[in-house]
Amino acid sequence: MDPIDRCAVLCNMLDNALESCLAAEEPFILLRMVEQHSTILWKMKNSCIRMEQEKEDAFAHGFGMQNIRDIARRYQGTLSAGWERTHLLFRTTVAFDKPLMSENEPLM
Repeated sequence: MDPIDRCAVLCNMLDNALESCLAAEEPFILLRMVEQHSTILWKMKNSCIRMEQEKEDAFAHGFGMQNIRDIARRYQGTLSAGWERTHLLFRTTVAFDKPLMSENEPLM
């Protein structure tokens, strides 16, 4: 997996999480990077008071998630994201097949 693509996914995940948790009473971001069987999983959970985000530049709205989705597809991976109203949090999970990562290549 190209390091630039890896960085783009992680940066977009963090940017989205930072933006959505700023208005929360108790902001938090949790990031887990795990290896399960033949898959690399990046899981992020963050506080979020509402699903919709308002941006000054409405044109740029949604490009982060689309970039993550496009990169995941490029490497036969998946993106899963969702908002939990009852817990006021947003979850994002990106999964990549491990064979796409070189054995000597670090996760980060």
